Amino acid sequence: MARTYGTGSLWLRNSKRHPKGEYWLRYRDSAGRQRTENSHFCFCCDKRDGSGKRAETNAERLLTKRIGEVQSGNLPSPKAAKTLVSDLAEALFKSQRAALLRKIPENLPAPTREWRALQAEAHVKHQKARWKKHLAPVFGDRKAALVTAADLTDYQAARIDAKARHATVNRELQLLRRAFRLGFEARPRLVPDVPKFPTRMVESPRQGFIEDETFEKLHTAIAEPGLKAMILVAYRLGFRKSELQNILVMQFSDGWLRLFAGATKNSEARAVALPDDVNAA
Repeated sequence: MARTYGTGSLWLRNSKRHPKGEYWLRYRDSAGRQRTENSHFCFCCDKRDGSGKRAETNAERLLTKRIGEVQSGNLPSPKAAKTLVSDLAEALFKSQRAALLRKIPENLPAPTREWRALQAEAHVKHQKARWKKHLAPVFGDRKAALVTAADLTDYQAARIDAKARHATVNRELQLLRRAFRLGFEARPRLVPDVPKFPTRMVESPRQGFIEDETFEKLHTAIAEPGLKAMILVAYRLGFRKSELQNILVMQFSDGWLRLFAGATKNSEARAVALPDDVNAA
């Protein structure tokens, strides 16, 4: 059918499955390459009046959307329709590993850099194990473009039925969401869009906070000076475990603890004034 130059074209293609015809799109991407795509809108699926007008209108809308994506630079890759969820997961693990290694400052002592590199590898390994044990059997071999919000809700319900903790299910879906988001933000896009994920479930609050009297007994019983100082810093300042493990002696000076940019959760450097007993330790 005739269209204005530069706005692509539509045509009907007959097949055994769609004897009345199915609309296909043809347009050019930003590099001038011709793209051909099945709209999946056909006469036989048009239940309104059988004229195919609804199918044609939907195909026109999809073509207009594709032209807009070409102009904005957001056109999905030709492989987007074939991308598997496992492909997105592999891309995520590579991205996470690179991001963790980038956080390691160059001016650290060699043993410390090596230890932090091992910690980064251990984190990625843990994420891969989470993916392989629960997510891969359900989503691994599925086409990412065909994963729906209903599929994600069904997975959440199935994990709850399997007696998984809410926090565990939240982490699994968070991993999957990051994989889809990374594929969507890639250029060209590896997935046409990100499905709507179910609402995070309420997690049980942490319990068992240590009291002053119990802490004093614990702190007194520790003989190793370095560990004793670390425990005191953790108790007085409430640092995360990963932040404590990355603290170096050279970060303590003049009553302040200075955290490197790569050692904090938000990757921003900060300085903390030390309480008197921590400074003395």
